[in-house]
Amino acid sequence: MAVAMGFGRFSYTPILPAMMADAGLSPADAGLIASANFVGYLAGAVLAAYGWAYGHERRIGLAALGATTLLLAAMGLTSSVLVYSIVRLLAGLASAFAMIFLSGIVLGQGLRAKSEHVPSVHFGGVGFGIALSSICVWAAPLAGVAGLSASQGDWFTGALVALLGTALVAALLPGSDHVGKGAGREAPLTWTRPLTVVTLTYGFFGFGYVITATFLVAMARGDSGGHSVEFLAWLITGVSAALSIYLWRFAVPRLGLAGVYAAGLLVEAVGLADRFSAGVRGAACRRADARRYLHDGDGLWPADRPSACARKSAEGARPDDRGFRHRPDHRTGGGWVAGGADRKFRTADAGCCRCSVLLRYGGGAGTAQDSGCVGTVKF
Repeated sequence: MAVAMGFGRFSYTPILPAMMADAGLSPADAGLIASANFVGYLAGAVLAAYGWAYGHERRIGLAALGATTLLLAAMGLTSSVLVYSIVRLLAGLASAFAMIFLSGIVLGQGLRAKSEHVPSVHFGGVGFGIALSSICVWAAPLAGVAGLSASQGDWFTGALVALLGTALVAALLPGSDHVGKGAGREAPLTWTRPLTVVTLTYGFFGFGYVITATFLVAMARGDSGGHSVEFLAWLITGVSAALSIYLWRFAVPRLGLAGVYAAGLLVEAVGLADRFSAGVRGAACRRADARRYLHDGDGLWPADRPSACARKSAEGARPDDRGFRHRPDHRTGGGWVAGGADRKFRTADAGCCRCSVLLRYGGGAGTAQDSGCVGTVKF
């Protein structure tokens, strides 16, 4: 689960901000790529339900893990939105096959061993993989190696971890002939009313969480939280997901399975509502600051008169010799991110506008280029 889901399906989230910076992806591009993965996962889940893999679950599951490893590496070899989308679609298909076929083997082993802990540990691997992917992106061991960009290094690191995980699974997982030993082929699926209701509600559940789950780390970066906040946001998500599988079990005797499921949906709804209300407040703040941003003419607020919203965003920033506040770039370790004999580049945070502003100095002229918030301002 850590390889198939934690890395194969969900590592896109912590890598996305670096991809948007390295490949120039827009939020629409990022959403399209993520949607391709969802389509692939849905297709894989539906295809796996027809019994064609009976007796070959282990072989197909391991092949899916191997494909996941290759597809993670493939993400670091392109910058095309089309290719990204195709790779993520195939990754979704591989994730679904690995999750369904290998889970059948693992859960069958747990059932025969009469262990109630096997399902919790097995599906807790999703959260473990999410947390581990967050650590890999935060550490970025391959970033800058052989000229690799941050996102390329992150994808290749994920592929290496997935390769090790696949080898471990291949060594430890028993053969698929252990599944349902002595039993015949699984009966065709019958669409009862309870199954239909659960399927529909689970679909709505997915619709509710995927937007936040996909853009959570990008949201953390947009809130000017810094690299540490990005790391912690996804790390806590993974740890919580891993532990929740085990902890929700204690609520079953009191609430029942349906009650626990409903409580989980309610928790998600509360979290999303809170995020939505925060987004509405932030949007109003950004519009107000965008007007001030344009009014000041040179793209930054003077340090002595930031707006009320920008004041909080400017905490920790330092004024330069022109009296403007600049926030250091956490990916490069300093405010100056590039330079030459006659020019220097500096990143700055345009207050609550949540835009990365690039200032170019050279020959006595310059431009302040805003990444999609208010356009380009010249001075």
